[in-house]
Amino acid sequence: MNYVSLIWLSESYRGCVGEKKLLPTYCNIFKLSLSPGGESTKSSSFCLFCMNHRDNSLLELRPKIPTIKDARATQPIEKFHHKTLRPVLKLQNELLQRAFLSYTKKYKGVFQRSSKEQQIQYIQRACQKDLRFREWMMGLIVGCFTEEEWTFYEANESELRKRITSMLIRRLVDQLVEPKLS
Repeated sequence: MNYVSLIWLSESYRGCVGEKKLLPTYCNIFKLSLSPGGESTKSSSFCLFCMNHRDNSLLELRPKIPTIKDARATQPIEKFHHKTLRPVLKLQNELLQRAFLSYTKKYKGVFQRSSKEQQIQYIQRACQKDLRFREWMMGLIVGCFTEEEWTFYEANESELRKRITSMLIRRLVDQLVEPKLS
């Protein structure tokens, strides 16, 4: 029996508007096999290099924060906080704000009509008590982790979730409530 196999790599690219470069969004390895009877089968599998493409792309997209000191943090969680969480939250800032404002609109605009103190409490309650909203926001943040960062996150999930929640609350309060106080 003779089989003819053809293997090719297909990579899809998307343009990055600001920097005018192409970033791979996914890779597929296709295999087409032809049997002696002329029957063909097509199969697709995951590219072994996709995670590297994804990880590198994510790291390139993150903003650089000049106030982060390289070796100042002594604990691994502190390093993760400065090297990963802060840049990811900064990268996702506009999306996090829009997601929160979308969430508030679902509840008949109560947030916009509330006093500043009530708005702060509303943000805290939404981020700490509303499971669905909190998981949605966590997904927006954790989805930007590399494979290595995800592994660290899994090992320290409880502590990191607390940090992410407090950082998220502070960021939303600072940008949605406090500018209005001036």
